Amino acid sequence: MKKIMLGLIAGVVLTTGVFVASAQWTAVSPNFQVFVRGEVFQSDPPPVVIEGRTYLPLRAMAEALDVDIYWDGDARKVLVDMGVSDNSGEEKPQKVVYEDINIKIDAIEAKPGETIKIPVNFSNVPSEGINSGFLKILFDEDKLEVLDIVGGEIMNSPETDIQTNIMNEKGAITVLYIETEQQRKGMISKDGTFITIEAKVKENASDGTVKLTLDSGNFEDYDFNSIGFSLSPGEVIIKK
Repeated sequence: MKKIMLGLIAGVVLTTGVFVASAQWTAVSPNFQVFVRGEVFQSDPPPVVIEGRTYLPLRAMAEALDVDIYWDGDARKVLVDMGVSDNSGEEKPQKVVYEDINIKIDAIEAKPGETIKIPVNFSNVPSEGINSGFLKILFDEDKLEVLDIVGGEIMNSPETDIQTNIMNEKGAITVLYIETEQQRKGMISKDGTFITIEAKVKENASDGTVKLTLDSGNFEDYDFNSIGFSLSPGEVIIKK
């Protein structure tokens, strides 16, 4: 990995419990609350504990402290503005504001016991490109079982650019996207299918509609500027 993400901690978002962040470190969700200026600190992704130490997402922490944070892509460094005079003479990078990405999950009709593929499509993708991102999608675990999540054609290397976690017992999936090369090449810069969810309708599922909704998510460009998004929930319409 050639860069550290401000808005994401690689691996943290794969599960809400215990997970492997690398070959050497194991991270867990804290069993305590973090307070900043007297208020509970909340972030997406959340704080994690690694080897007894608590780590907080830098951008969310900066927002909680009401300070500005910048990424200098040319110098490859993070600038945290604490309101103190800076005599370095360096100009602060300008924040970039993007229009929201439109995320649409298709509606699919299926019968009990049938295996289906549910595309999750992006439109209005910025030409500057999406370098990293995260989605957590919820569904009804009593009616649907997710079998696999496959990266879409808008990724440079769909087989390596995403990490996924399927939590059927909780009715949730998470998808972490990081453009592997990290050289401004191969970022997502066009509309199309982001992922395809392969799922099976349970044999005992009654007629009705299973909603696929967004629990949380975020996206960033190469210089860590946040890219907003809106989601159109998907449906699996079950008919015997």
